[in-house]
Amino acid sequence: MSGMEAGISDTLRRPESVVRSRSDEETRLYYRFHPETPVGAKFLCVVVKVRSED
Repeated sequence: MSGMEAGISDTLRRPESVVRSRSDEETRLYYRFHPETPVGAKFLCVVVKVRSED
């Protein structure tokens, strides 16, 4: 993920899709397509877990 810091931030600020994890109710998967990454055009998935005590 080195060099993708801006992509991670962009995905969290402007996701194309947010999906609840099938295995953990406190976890969300944020998706956004990035046409230029170090390995070509890819969907970036940022996994976020927010615990009730956070």
